[in-house]
Amino acid sequence: MRRRYGTQRRIGRRTALASVAGGLAALAGCTTDSDSPQDPGDDPGGNETFDSVGWDGPTLVATLASDVAATHVDLVDSDGETLRRKHPRDTSEVSYTLLGEAEDGYELGEYRLVASDGDSTIGETDVSLEPELRITAVKWAKEYPEMEWDKESDDWEDRAALEIENVGISPSYLEQVRWEDAPLSKVMHPAETEFYHRVLLPAGETTTVYGAAVYATEGRFGESLDCGELDTDDHTVTAIVQAGANPQYTQTIEYGGTETSCELSIVDGGPVEPTDGGE
Repeated sequence: MRRRYGTQRRIGRRTALASVAGGLAALAGCTTDSDSPQDPGDDPGGNETFDSVGWDGPTLVATLASDVAATHVDLVDSDGETLRRKHPRDTSEVSYTLLGEAEDGYELGEYRLVASDGDSTIGETDVSLEPELRITAVKWAKEYPEMEWDKESDDWEDRAALEIENVGISPSYLEQVRWEDAPLSKVMHPAETEFYHRVLLPAGETTTVYGAAVYATEGRFGESLDCGELDTDDHTVTAIVQAGANPQYTQTIEYGGTETSCELSIVDGGPVEPTDGGE
């Protein structure tokens, strides 16, 4: 399980953002000639155009077969538009960074990698880009003190962590976490409170994202909740991602105590239907 930390302005890392362990994860595809369909993985000449296609962190990497001499390799979307063109130079490998701080992500769907020599197509392979994300748990530090919280912070017991599972076949990238009607949101008065994160969400993995003190009932400038006036309320957390639907999770909190001594208790929670990707 991967663990990541985030704040409003930047991610606070204990560990560096790593590429997918174990090298490239293979993607299903078939190699074809430009004129007629062939068996999956075969060229007209019986040799594969691509030895492998997979992900290295946020980067889609394709390796040409040793006997293929291509002047360029295009990443083509389902509408036939060339999104990226790469020129192999002194290597059989081309790469396309599709996720990250300097990128906008990608649309889900079927893509093609097309290798060409000048104006002539040598071969191509299909690539499916399909992350599938869900928030499986939202954890309160006070109830999970054994987790890897930043315990040097005075408010660490009020912090939250999300566990985001990607059961798809390609990665996504977390940009923000939005909290609606969380205890901290009630203190600060806006219904929504957002925190920025920069976290890769690899396919086939669950990533733990450590976040802000959203269970706090007191603000930095003396504001506080009168928990005696509150009863039971839901709050919703949304992970804003670059690719795929934005997963959501709703949690029910029971409020008790007084303005000077709040008592919180989580009584229910679970994933809800995701929203469209992006903000």
